[in-house]
Amino acid sequence: MRWWHLVPFVINSAFGAMGGEVRIYLNSEITAAPIIRIGEIAIIETNEKIDISNIVIPPETFADGYIESGEVRELISSRYDGLFVRIVGHAVRVKSIGERKSDSEMSTINDDEIKNGERVEVVLQKKGITVKTFGTALNDGKKGDSIFVKTDQSKRIFGKIVGRGTIEVLP
Repeated sequence: MRWWHLVPFVINSAFGAMGGEVRIYLNSEITAAPIIRIGEIAIIETNEKIDISNIVIPPETFADGYIESGEVRELISSRYDGLFVRIVGHAVRVKSIGERKSDSEMSTINDDEIKNGERVEVVLQKKGITVKTFGTALNDGKKGDSIFVKTDQSKRIFGKIVGRGTIEVLP
């Protein structure tokens, strides 16, 4: 028997009895609730016959207002030994119910205007998939104008103002 015939056995053994891989795409923000499950904070892809979406996130995990990717990884790893977890995103902001926007977010006079330095929602829609994140406007503008935005991930993008505090990424 040649050595490469043993590779699948070695890989399966390294992953433990469970084996497999899970991909988790964290949402940027959710509204707090008494019980938050992993399925409510992320999109989950797996080819395994396991359901991690119902794992409850303990309230002390998001007491600081965020659920970090490392905390999600620890929750899953503590229940499924040997499962390879790939997480896209750094953290999920847990917004308290009825949380008021900051004064800088409320500063616009016209509902369709955005001011330089204002916090905005950035939306990318492509092939039926919508991705949302947040950023800071780098220019003033009104509905229909195109402006630059610096995302929370420090990427500079160009987008069109589609409504109050919302920018749609241009191709």
